[in-house]
Amino acid sequence: MPRGLGIILFGIEGIGKTSFSLQFPKPLHILPIKEPGFDNLEMVGEVPAGCTRLNCANWEDVLVAVKACQAKTLVIDSISGLQEYLIPYVVQTCYDGNFKAFKSFYNGLRQDCPREMSMFLDIIEFKRAQGLNIVFCAHRKNDVDPDTGGADVQVQTLFGDEGITGPLRKWAQAILFMSGKRNIDIVTQSAGYGQDTKVLEGKSTGAPTRLMYTSFSGYHIAQNTLHLPPVIPMGKSAIEGYTNFYNALPEPIRKNLV
Repeated sequence: MPRGLGIILFGIEGIGKTSFSLQFPKPLHILPIKEPGFDNLEMVGEVPAGCTRLNCANWEDVLVAVKACQAKTLVIDSISGLQEYLIPYVVQTCYDGNFKAFKSFYNGLRQDCPREMSMFLDIIEFKRAQGLNIVFCAHRKNDVDPDTGGADVQVQTLFGDEGITGPLRKWAQAILFMSGKRNIDIVTQSAGYGQDTKVLEGKSTGAPTRLMYTSFSGYHIAQNTLHLPPVIPMGKSAIEGYTNFYNALPEPIRKNLV
């Protein structure tokens, strides 16, 4: 049986992470954890047929739901919500409910949380081996990318503690950064010449163009082992964005997403 995909989507609130993830093959199960995205889409009738919400109140519920999932796609929305469930579980099971001991020298976040996440990802990998597609959604945050040979820079990365996001970043086949690029209509200051010209200042009008970045840059993290192009247009709808993503995949993977 072909393995399922393992993908992380991240970006600003409202960019379309949840609606995009709901376009994956059906039947689709979604675990909205501390996120209103699915409910908001359901209220306006934009949840595709074949999508089922699974309610989870704690970490144990998440484990049960993942192990029992028999769908084609599982969406976990979001990583920060997953973290909110994991930390109390680790505090209770590893530190007898003593949050102060959990925080001591970052024992909980740097040792026990990564260990629990690794065991969770073992379950995820078992389900992927059975053909289940796994999609995690995440918010973005600004972080500093240190450069020992020059100036440190601000980058967009996954929102969450490194003890939770670190194992997920190593696990993912692709980390896709969803963002909006402003359309500069009037350039007031630029640098460089020809194809190397960069806009430093300008004025924009209208809505920005929504794009999905698949490769690492100096301004955001992303990773891509699926041979995707560096940038994929998201279009004006979740269906259009998913279609562009699907068409950019290698043919063997497209066959497995039918």
